[in-house]
Amino acid sequence: MKLGKLTATPEAAALRLCDYVANVPPPPAEFGHHNTVPFWGMLANDKYGDCVFAGAAHEHLLWTAEAGQPVTFSDANVIAAYASCTHFNPFLPDPNPTDRGTNVIKALDFRKKYGIADAKGTLHKIEAYARINPNPDAIAQAAWLFSAVGVGIQMPMSAMNQFKAGQPWDVPRGWSPNVGGHYVPIIGRINGYLVCVTWGRLQLITPKFLAKFCDEAYAIFSPEFLKDGKSPEGFDKPALITDLNGMAA
Repeated sequence: MKLGKLTATPEAAALRLCDYVANVPPPPAEFGHHNTVPFWGMLANDKYGDCVFAGAAHEHLLWTAEAGQPVTFSDANVIAAYASCTHFNPFLPDPNPTDRGTNVIKALDFRKKYGIADAKGTLHKIEAYARINPNPDAIAQAAWLFSAVGVGIQMPMSAMNQFKAGQPWDVPRGWSPNVGGHYVPIIGRINGYLVCVTWGRLQLITPKFLAKFCDEAYAIFSPEFLKDGKSPEGFDKPALITDLNGMAA
């Protein structure tokens, strides 16, 4: 298993989602459509530090499945996007000096401009994104509204061991060394745990773990799961797109 998220960098133009959803009720205790995707796939994140683009593909897998038009992504699709965004060269021998990971905002901008090709060659773009407060409540609300929130985590070694043991990610009792940054989509909540996709499977996360180790979070807007310009919960997409475009000018 590889990591591959670079350190979070503050962005002046990043828009906080709380400006738009203050009047939206809190999400239900349990939500998510993760069962609509039968197979997530590792997407080469066991070989390379492409977690930001593997996570991106997982997001598109979910959005298209929710809309009843599921697609698939191959390892090659994800590697190609990773290489295009970061100049990673998969043909160099290990230790590969170009396998340095990805800045999340740089990847989001790449996805907005160029998109990621699926197994049939169809490009999947996002329309906009908003940086949000990286706390469990804000992340849960955004995940409920938009189906996926891109989250950056500074991973302790304990989380790697918990994943291997099939356990939820939780705050370790003692000190655990940081082993690097990782990107995962948060896509639901069940039994008090947030649910993410990583390394080809669903992973449970305690709110305490997320509060301690999450260093950045993004609500991502894709047209693939929305209808008539709004989410099923009635979120006003055109207004947010207008503001995002204005800030980027």
